[in-house]
Amino acid sequence: MNLRSSESLAAWLGGTHHGPAKEWSSVRSNRHAGPGDLSFLVSSEVPGDAGVLLCSTPLDGRTCITVNDPKYSLILVLNELFHVEQFPPSQIDPSAVVHPGAVIMEGCFVGAGTVLYPNSVLYPRTVIGSECIIHAGAVIGADGFGFHPGPKGPEKVPH
Repeated sequence: MNLRSSESLAAWLGGTHHGPAKEWSSVRSNRHAGPGDLSFLVSSEVPGDAGVLLCSTPLDGRTCITVNDPKYSLILVLNELFHVEQFPPSQIDPSAVVHPGAVIMEGCFVGAGTVLYPNSVLYPRTVIGSECIIHAGAVIGADGFGFHPGPKGPEKVPH
């Protein structure tokens, strides 16, 4: 099933399709979305320019997929299409200083002359450039969009 087709996505989500069928290629915030993007709309927002909107009520003249919870539906899409579990090995420049207790997870890049102090943490796929200082206890690359209620409990919002 091609989830990048608005009609297929509506069927997959169990939502109702409204407006002309459209293909989308990227997911963007309502404020930054354009004609080739998928976004979601909460009731208090003014619709942006997204080509396909996940929303709770249809909008005249727009390609929309109505669902009970637009944000949760977007979480499902992100998890289905963009979830990545495998990361390449981390690359640490030989001139970087990594103090004992610093944690560098998989897929990270640490540039020349960078210093990571004790108890600093780099989450997967974090890129730190050259000549940077990561202070003790700093956490970089951690999840930042929080959780959203789902039918089985809180769902992490991917980013």
